Amino acid sequence: MRTLINLIVAVCFFSFTGLYGQEYKHDVKNAKKIEISQLTGKIKIIGQSGPGLVVQAEDLEEIPDRAKGLKPLSGGGVDNTNLGLNISEAGGVISIKGTTKQSSDADYTFLVPNSIAVSVDYSSPFTSNDVEVENFGGEFEMNGMNDGAILKDITGPVYLDLINGDIEIIFTSVNQSSPMSIKTINGDVDVAIPSGTKASFELSSLHGDIYSDLDIKVEREKDKDDITFFGGKSDVEGTLNGGGVKMTVSSINGNIYLRKK
Repeated sequence: MRTLINLIVAVCFFSFTGLYGQEYKHDVKNAKKIEISQLTGKIKIIGQSGPGLVVQAEDLEEIPDRAKGLKPLSGGGVDNTNLGLNISEAGGVISIKGTTKQSSDADYTFLVPNSIAVSVDYSSPFTSNDVEVENFGGEFEMNGMNDGAILKDITGPVYLDLINGDIEIIFTSVNQSSPMSIKTINGDVDVAIPSGTKASFELSSLHGDIYSDLDIKVEREKDKDDITFFGGKSDVEGTLNGGGVKMTVSSINGNIYLRKK
């Protein structure tokens, strides 16, 4: 029996030796923005109070034995992190690009300062996961083609432009410094904000409906669940608590849900 157990452990070990987790740290210094591109695996952004950028990689396959001692070359640049990524900085912008096939399949977590803006280009047709953002107090921007975005415990500003994907956002508070734009073509949009938020909404759903349990000042009628239903037209404008930061929320082929946090 012990021999069988040892054999199973050995098989599991050798099966996963090509998959490993690593970490890379980068000094943000005076940079104002982080741009992430050329990745198709899972991307997760986590805000932190510290000043540095930490990149964690999981399920990153080792390079072939014949490639050891050589540098991979690609349009994304040379891997200077040992994580399949090229990190460069110019003009206050930190650019993070995938450089190898190993990086395209890996899962990355980025721990970023809350004082910096983050932009994710996830517009490749080969992406395979929703982009996740947690506990982030900075500006977040994303372009996407086939996957959605899940943002939890954020403040914004937020700029999302997706083609095929649902959007879920939970605001802890809503930054009043800049207008926000939250758009998807084929997907639902579900946004939760504190009821005391001052906001001015422009809402649009061409082939869907708009629902809310917030006290938005527009013409409306209540449904049986006491959630406001905006029906009969594609575009709605309204204010919450007298108006505030402008929030444009739209979907062409999906519903919009605005709810109390």
